[in-house]
Amino acid sequence: MGRLPKVLVVDDEDEVVELLTYGLGLAGFKVVVAPDGGSAVQVAQRCKPDVVLLDVSLPDVDGFSLLSELRAVTSSPVIFLTARSRNADRKQGLSLGAADYVTKPFEMDDLVKRVQRALV
Repeated sequence: MGRLPKVLVVDDEDEVVELLTYGLGLAGFKVVVAPDGGSAVQVAQRCKPDVVLLDVSLPDVDGFSLLSELRAVTSSPVIFLTARSRNADRKQGLSLGAADYVTKPFEMDDLVKRVQRALV
C-alpha cells in the first residue's frame, strides 16, 4: 500500500480542524495540524505536506503573508480555506499563487475534490 497524501491544515478553529481531520481522513488523507502561523512553517518543513489548507485569519499572522513564508520551505499547492468571502480577498489569494480559494462554510465532498485536484 502506498503512502497516504499528507494535508497540512493551518487553522486555529478547533471545530474546523476536527471536521477536516475526520473528513479528509475518511477520504484517504493523513492530516497534520498547525494552529497558527508561528508553527506552520516549522510543521511544513518537518512533515513535507502534499497540500496545505491555509486559513487567512490566523491569531498571529495574516494567511496571505504566511504564504510567502511557507513558499520558503514547500512548493506544495496551497488552498486558502477561509471565512473571508470578498471577491478582493479571493483575487488576492489566487494572485499570490494559491491553487484554490474556498470559503467557509464549505461542503466536505467539494473540498476533498479540490484537494485531490490540487494533487494532480
